[in-house]
Amino acid sequence: MKSDAENTQLFNKILGCLAIGAIGDNLGRPVENWHYKRIEEVYGRLEDPWAGHGGGDRGFEVGTDDTALGQILCHCYIDKGRPILVEDYGEYWLKEMNPLNSSSA
Repeated sequence: MKSDAENTQLFNKILGCLAIGAIGDNLGRPVENWHYKRIEEVYGRLEDPWAGHGGGDRGFEVGTDDTALGQILCHCYIDKGRPILVEDYGEYWLKEMNPLNSSSA
């Protein structure tokens, strides 16, 4: 059963933005940080982004840090239940990105 918040237009808009952002992030993952000229030289028109190429940022099962950062922001807003401060986001970034853990680098 959906909560009252999940039945709002705002919730659906935020969910749509996050979903489309994650899809776009995954589509671009194999050529993350490439110049468009290199993409053209290597692939021509990219039609199957998962065709034998991992790409993307290490340590992310889905997407890249771009998707993860949006999710962290949502977790922070939901948990805090109020407008957040940069210190709040920093706390969540450290906890969820875990930059001191060598396995995620």
